[in-house]
Formats: sequence, C-alpha cells, structure tokens
Amino acid sequence: QTTIPAPEELWLLSRHTQLLSGRTQLLSRHTQLLSRHTQLLSRHTQLLSRHTQLLFRGIRFVG
Repeated sequence: QTTIPAPEELWLLSRHTQLLSGRTQLLSRHTQLLSRHTQLLSRHTQLLSRHTQLLFRGIRFVG
C-alpha cells in the first residue's frame, strides 16, 4: 500500500530540492574559479622558474 505524502512533506522536499540546486550551482562556480586559479598558478610558477634561471645566469655572468 502506498502512503500519500502530506503537504508539509511535499513542501519540505521542494525546499530541500531548491537548496540542493543552489548548492550545486555554487559548487560549479567554485570549481570553475578553482580551475582558473590553478591555471594562473601554473603559469606564474613557470614564469618564476624562467626568471630564476635568468637571474642565476646573470649572477654567474657578473661573478
């Protein structure tokens, strides 16, 4: 036998679904931001590495 959910239960389910949807959108946005920041971090790390090599080459040249 199937029990028909009470209006309060339906309202709660609807509310939780809305909340879950909001959280999912936030998670998606944060994941995109994290991805973009990771790319930037990678690019900056490469630049830092290149500049460090140039710096040491310069020090060796002067020394």
